[in-house]
Amino acid sequence: MRKQGWWGFAFTLPFVLQLLVFFLFPFVFSFYLTFAKWDLFNPPQWIGLRNWNQFLHQKVFWLSLRNVGYFAILFVPLQTFVALVLAYLLNLQIRGKSLFRMVFFLPVITPGWQGA
Repeated sequence: MRKQGWWGFAFTLPFVLQLLVFFLFPFVFSFYLTFAKWDLFNPPQWIGLRNWNQFLHQKVFWLSLRNVGYFAILFVPLQTFVALVLAYLLNLQIRGKSLFRMVFFLPVITPGWQGA
């Protein structure tokens, strides 16, 4: 391999390691735990599809799935539309644009209250 190829590998190695440690391992382990019984103190015990069977027969699961569907179908497009309208208004040549920008971005740039 040429010298340039090794440099590319060296520069991407931290990203690949981070991806493996903080994304791929927790994802695979969490999927494994859906087929196991684990109380955090003892090793996981394999119970197969029993968790999935219990999970799919609960009304709370279907209610939460419906709520997530409503949110994704209704509120995400609405929020995107409102954000695009606000971005468009922020770029117009209107009176008081600087004041509106200041009020809009003030919560982003000010620290939260850390009172006792």
